[in-house]
Amino acid sequence: MIVRIGVTSGWEPGTVVEGWPMVYVNKGLTDSLEEAGAIPIIIPIFDNTQHITSYMDFIDAIIIAGEILSVKRNVVKAIGTNVLENSNPLRYKSEMAAIQAAIRHKKPLLGICRGFQVLTVVEGGSVGDNDINIGNHVLHQQGGVYPPDVGSHRIHITPESKLFDMLKVHSPVVNSFHRQAVDKMPDGYRVAARSEDHHIEAIESISGPFRMGLQFHPEMLTEEIWKDFFVEFVNLVRTEKLNS
Repeated sequence: MIVRIGVTSGWEPGTVVEGWPMVYVNKGLTDSLEEAGAIPIIIPIFDNTQHITSYMDFIDAIIIAGEILSVKRNVVKAIGTNVLENSNPLRYKSEMAAIQAAIRHKKPLLGICRGFQVLTVVEGGSVGDNDINIGNHVLHQQGGVYPPDVGSHRIHITPESKLFDMLKVHSPVVNSFHRQAVDKMPDGYRVAARSEDHHIEAIESISGPFRMGLQFHPEMLTEEIWKDFFVEFVNLVRTEKLNS
């Protein structure tokens, strides 16, 4: 059975190639889905977010993708507070619409890095504005230090979680490209993993359709467990499609 998984895109206003605004997706993510047996469907940034609802008619699940450009390269106004939204309001609006549409249509949903944080906020949790790397022995922003296929710290997975069922490991090493962290969990979710400094690294829905957020980028990690993770995710989507 064909499984089609929507992948949200990023947007930058024409600073990477001057004068040419771009929407973009990390190829590692689309490659991971293809290798796991799914067809990725890229969802561009829309000014009119009502268009996103139309994708729910022909995708079976959605991934709210992470960021691959630094804030300095895609910021569109002064950040100040509420960094998650203000660093790129147009992208945030599209991501929020995609999450809300997926929830309405009961589609399985995976949020990666930034996507995990937006999912948390849309579902009623919160993300802090402070840089958690300052004075921290755990490296959460490894940009410029380690490449994305190299892990920077270990996480501890909750044994009773869906994430543990998918990975079958307790303490894998993950990569990390964020400065802000989840402060408050949304209702209806549980913590699936924490870092060694106790920051939340994964959440998942307690009941209903599969919804999970990961603070790291599994699509860039080369260990076999991360390939298995995407296989498990695609199989889960396939099963939910058969049962719907």
